[in-house]
Amino acid sequence: MNRPLMQNLFGIDRRSLAAFRIGVGVILLLDVINRACGVLAHYTDFGVLPRVELLQKYVGFFQLNLHAVNGTLFFQIVLLIIAGILAFFLIVGYRTRWMTFLSWLMLASIQARNPMILQAGDSLLRMFLFWGMFLPLGACFSIDRALDTSEKKPKQVILNPASLAILIQVCLVYWFGAAYKTGASWGWTQASAVYEALMLDQFSTAVGEYLRQFPQLLQWMTRYTYWLELLGPILVFLPFYTQRLRIALVFLMLALHLGFALNMELGLFAYISMAGWLLFLPTLFWDKIFARLKTPQRLGLKIYYDRDCGFCKKWVYILKEFLLLPETQIATAQSDETIRQIMERENSWVVQDAAGKNDIRFDGIITLLRHSPHKRIFAPLLKLWPIYPLGQKFYAWVANHRIQASAWSRFIKFREQNWKISSTQHVLVIFLLACTLWWNFHPFVKDELKQKIPNPIYWVAHSFRLEQKWNMFSPRPTLNDGWYVLAATLKDGTQIDLMKENQVLNFKKPKNVSATYPNQRWRKYMMNLKKKREHLPLFASYQCRLWNQFYQKENTLKGLEIYFMQETTLPYPQKSKIKKEHLLSYQCDKKEK
Repeated sequence: MNRPLMQNLFGIDRRSLAAFRIGVGVILLLDVINRACGVLAHYTDFGVLPRVELLQKYVGFFQLNLHAVNGTLFFQIVLLIIAGILAFFLIVGYRTRWMTFLSWLMLASIQARNPMILQAGDSLLRMFLFWGMFLPLGACFSIDRALDTSEKKPKQVILNPASLAILIQVCLVYWFGAAYKTGASWGWTQASAVYEALMLDQFSTAVGEYLRQFPQLLQWMTRYTYWLELLGPILVFLPFYTQRLRIALVFLMLALHLGFALNMELGLFAYISMAGWLLFLPTLFWDKIFARLKTPQRLGLKIYYDRDCGFCKKWVYILKEFLLLPETQIATAQSDETIRQIMERENSWVVQDAAGKNDIRFDGIITLLRHSPHKRIFAPLLKLWPIYPLGQKFYAWVANHRIQASAWSRFIKFREQNWKISSTQHVLVIFLLACTLWWNFHPFVKDELKQKIPNPIYWVAHSFRLEQKWNMFSPRPTLNDGWYVLAATLKDGTQIDLMKENQVLNFKKPKNVSATYPNQRWRKYMMNLKKKREHLPLFASYQCRLWNQFYQKENTLKGLEIYFMQETTLPYPQKSKIKKEHLLSYQCDKKEK
């Protein structure tokens, strides 16, 4: 197989890698914010899974777990802040390979701290960061690329074992997702899976609830979803019309996951999957976009900075990179006498457009933005009050405090970048990809073959956190749904429901069941709670501590009854009867019954 064909099939354009990096970084930030909303409950010894219980209930292979070092709220908040900072540096592409590794380390650690709140998207995000460590994610649209002093530019298309591994990883979700979907509801004839999924009130959004009344439409949506998920990841590797076909398939898959997000509360899973599909955007796609950017106005842009200001030089190159102005010329103000005089008189850089008009201070930034692809978003905003006067004052302050500004940005330096990975790393990636493939295949092979696989392979998979399973809504969407009622009794005899905002105790179905959970982490925890009932006393104990220490210390919580109101999905338009199931009786000052 010749190299151009290999690049088409298994290579990744570095601009696609950059878009993927930015997408993953933003998702990491959102994940940190989401986890911060439940940090006390999910990650501290005060919460639903103290470290002692974690060690007892989840003893297994070694997993590096920084979040289990200390169980205090302060320690967990510090780790979340660190994770957020790492995610920000990943977005802007500063020391990208290190930021990718450290972000993976922090993500793997916090995921190991509470397995009860994990979903498939967590595994996928962790694997994206893992394979990303072996790829030049910072080779475009990044601080690393802007300040790269190496004479050799990174290759436009990255082709190595890691590019193959991460593309395969995206596809594994769909190949094995289809393999697990063996239920009749996914078949062409019955095709009721989407209807069954939307009938799950714990997931369904208002849009999903509206679509329930169109069962025939949902049948076609089931067929479309199943076959697109099955064939899409196969068609992206066709050896002919590869680039044009990939562009169409990427947008089809992005639309599919956007539809998932609109119809169901799936947390960040849909957006994580969308980030993965950005990797398949081919060179043809980016070349067409950047060809439109080469207008005479953009080609005529020039930026002049003070030669004696190292801080100024760094930020000029960074602005050029992030504003997508690759052809913009950069020169020292001292190279042009007229420009030098303007710089010294105004104490400012100078931005010159194609017509020869010179702009200074904050107006220079506006001029660059006006020529940037970002112009529709940012350029009009910067002219508004109070942004414009504040921008002018900020620029003046920086210009008058260059020494302090240089000190604050001292860690950002021009440096020579190495965009390649070593042969040893190539071999390691190939071995780990084989372990990943085996981990996905082993549920489908016979026991005789499983016994022939050496135990170290399982140890390696656990150690590198390669474990994954893509059995979402398999073999069919569950037909059992419902909602929780936490019937609490207070010291004065009052009974309330801790699951409701108004705390009125009744067993009627909430108007929007999915809204009774604060976020996706709580939703996943509560859905797992019914399956793993050994966690029920821990959950009840947490509710008692939370109420008695933070809500009403005088009218304390005496006891708690946990009920699950179960309903079964029946064919449209039938409605099932509600089954009231008692899960636990718990006395706050005694052991559970």
